[in-house]
Amino acid sequence: MAGAGRGRGRAARPAGPGARRRGRAGLDRRPAGQAPRRPRGHDGAAGDAARLEELGADEVVDHTTTDFAEVLSGFDVVLDTVGGATLEKSLTVLRRGGHAVSVVGPPDPAFAGQVGRPLLRPVMWLLSRRVRRRARSLGMSYSFLFMRADGARLAELAALYDGGALRPVLGRTFPFEQTLDAVAHVEAGHGRGKVVVTR
Repeated sequence: MAGAGRGRGRAARPAGPGARRRGRAGLDRRPAGQAPRRPRGHDGAAGDAARLEELGADEVVDHTTTDFAEVLSGFDVVLDTVGGATLEKSLTVLRRGGHAVSVVGPPDPAFAGQVGRPLLRPVMWLLSRRVRRRARSLGMSYSFLFMRADGARLAELAALYDGGALRPVLGRTFPFEQTLDAVAHVEAGHGRGKVVVTR
């Protein structure tokens, strides 16, 4: 599950591999120019608390010892980066009227339109039927977020990075000759932050 925040205007954002972030950025209903609020919480592995607090989390939930669904509630938005049972459990931390977005869960009917395949809409409807029904029964909504390369959006992200609003978390750097080692490192689940291959 990628998180959320109690009360009005809180949302969730991912913070890195193996961890899900709950923040208070909201649904971006802030007046123009107003800075986002500080993130409220984050679900991370043991030993990550200091790093997550450094990134701005006010509260850290260790998913290896604590079920996030038992200690969190009242969030407006959840951004799911895990899928499956975690997505369904994430629905329980949303407030009524909240919204779950998944980048790995079942694609919803709107996805067929986004990829220019309207004939696939019934298939997508069937694939996401269970999670949409569960969300609806809890008074919430669900959607699938399809991520694709987009030069204009990447330029926006670059500007945010240059301005200091985004701070990438770099885990480990490998020389090009050790690319296979880098892939093995990621596949073994050792990555904390981005793994970079350099020339």
